[in-house]
Amino acid sequence: HISAYSYASLAKALLPIMNPGGSIVGMDFDPSRAMPAYNWMTVAKSALESVNRFVAREAGPHGVRSNLVAAGPIRTLAMAGIVGGVLGDQAAEQIRLLEEGWDQRAPIGWNMKDPTPVAKTVCAL
Repeated sequence: HISAYSYASLAKALLPIMNPGGSIVGMDFDPSRAMPAYNWMTVAKSALESVNRFVAREAGPHGVRSNLVAAGPIRTLAMAGIVGGVLGDQAAEQIRLLEEGWDQRAPIGWNMKDPTPVAKTVCAL
């Protein structure tokens, strides 16, 4: 709810003052399957993807793009909230397993502690 609502609210507030060629960018993570420890965040990210389609429809005629960056997992405050949340140690273990396997599955490697590639992608958009 927060993810989708915030994105829509910010887009609505910013669109009138944006120049053509501008871009509204949000952060996503694969909501196509349920992942341990991610729980209801999957639902929120699905809503965010839907909201992004509507934002793109509204922003497009003004020459403004709307994109979501579906990055791999990054150690952020949000991830810390998952680990420190209701699932506690169980979530911490699931995230540890995710971290161990993600680098092996990512085509160009992945470092959950380095947000630089994601930041560069957002800036490029």
